[in-house]
Amino acid sequence: MMVKHKTGFRILLPLLIVLCLAACALCAVPLLARADDAGNVTLTTEYGAKKGESFAIGNKSYQNFENGYCEYFLLGENYAVRNFANRNIDAQGNVTTVEKNVYTARILGANIGENDGQKTAVLNTTGKDEDGVRQMFADAMERSVSAGFGLGVPCSPIKIWKNLIIMDFKLGDGKFAFGGDRVNMSFIVYNPAVQQTFAVSCYSVEFVNNELFPYGLPKADVKKNGSFKTAGGNVSYAFMQEFENGLIYTTADGLPVGEIGLRYDSEKEIFVSDVAPTVPKQYGAEKARRTDGNRTYIDYEKGCVTALRSAEGYCTYTLHPGRNFDSDNAPQLLSLDSLIKKSDLLFDTSVNYGIEIETLRTKIYDKITEYYNAGYFLGFLEDRFKPWNDIDAQQFIWGDSTADPFKEEGRKHVAALALNKQTGNLCLMRDGVLDVWQDNYKVLGFPKANGKYYPDQGISVQEFDSGFIVTDGLQSYAKTGIRLENFLANYDAVKVPTHEKDESKGYIAEGSVNVTSSGGEEAGCSGAIGGFECAAAGVVLALGAGCIAARRRRVK
Repeated sequence: MMVKHKTGFRILLPLLIVLCLAACALCAVPLLARADDAGNVTLTTEYGAKKGESFAIGNKSYQNFENGYCEYFLLGENYAVRNFANRNIDAQGNVTTVEKNVYTARILGANIGENDGQKTAVLNTTGKDEDGVRQMFADAMERSVSAGFGLGVPCSPIKIWKNLIIMDFKLGDGKFAFGGDRVNMSFIVYNPAVQQTFAVSCYSVEFVNNELFPYGLPKADVKKNGSFKTAGGNVSYAFMQEFENGLIYTTADGLPVGEIGLRYDSEKEIFVSDVAPTVPKQYGAEKARRTDGNRTYIDYEKGCVTALRSAEGYCTYTLHPGRNFDSDNAPQLLSLDSLIKKSDLLFDTSVNYGIEIETLRTKIYDKITEYYNAGYFLGFLEDRFKPWNDIDAQQFIWGDSTADPFKEEGRKHVAALALNKQTGNLCLMRDGVLDVWQDNYKVLGFPKANGKYYPDQGISVQEFDSGFIVTDGLQSYAKTGIRLENFLANYDAVKVPTHEKDESKGYIAEGSVNVTSSGGEEAGCSGAIGGFECAAAGVVLALGAGCIAARRRRVK
């Protein structure tokens, strides 16, 4: 049964963004600088030479510089300092923009590329000479500053970063930080499709630090205090910027919102939803798509996506890792060799695993193949086989598991093959079991075997050194200090309704005799497939669903 996650086209940016904003938005949270014996405070030198003397407005002091000003005031024993780029302020509190030739000077003198190879690539891609490239970036900054956005000061050459032609700015209005003195950052990005550069500032800068960035390149400048129309009505914004695959805006109270899959219909003068799923980078490039009624089927090199459009125009996306659609639009596993080769397995060779590396490589790949033959895709290789949380394991991401132990945007749907050094067995941890173990591994120790399904109780159990983890149809939880046989003897059978529930996630169907894999083929009991061993003859394996829902970016 497919797991679906309805997102619509209104998707909030990740919770991580809020944490970054709280930590890095120096315009809202001032820097603290200790005063010296003379009562002075150290202010930034990035804005150039001082202009005039400092002055006070109320209980705050101000100092103008050539390319910005600083506001500072005592907060306990320290001075709180706030930086305002590309502006000056007078004694009456009036703020004006500094001269264009001041804030563009560093751009017009910037290096092209971080090396000769980058320089050549930038010039070839843009089709401009060095002065033309610099002027293009200076023009983008002029438009941004004129619209009321202080980008700050350049802190990089015009370079290539993550296949983007980009220039970094710091100490401006941006709410992003790479760390150190690179705070309050904004960026100017070149879009080759329209052969133009655009400043990316405010909350929109979050796109540069997200490897699953779904919005694409900017295709317009940031707009301020306006509204746009969608099928649901008018949307007001404080800031808004259009990207290739949607737009990002902030509400009047500063809440960042991402609209993935919106495109502008110039004839109707309205934003309409388009099919634009977020997929992991492991899926590779899109190969083909076709639409049948309200469903769109999209094949990638190593995965596929079903998009279901509602009557209101919203899209629900279902991801199918390691699969492509057949002629009947059913997701079928791609060849294992195209997903994971035996030679792809790497090892931390500084560790003694008690087994030869080549023998271990063969055992791991045999397990991968065993699950694959049962219709279960463990996922794409994450790093190498190595020590992890007091065990030795190979991690997999973006596979059929639902586990999310790392809570990181680029490392979801995690499974792990863990080596039991005492027995030499490889044990699979996945789904809720892996999430629970991640929080309790120091108590539980390493897995002793794969999970077992107990039909009389309607639960699945995986044993560990010092306890076990139970999946009861609603949740997974750890038990310690009790023998498993005593726990099972006193456990009331779980009778969980299976309507719209996925049996592979622990929802046990009473009297079930088979389970359908994501490829549409039935799979029966065969040893220890899918991470579960049969505890009684005739019991059906709980195979992992071959389709997972992409978790979209959200903040609260």
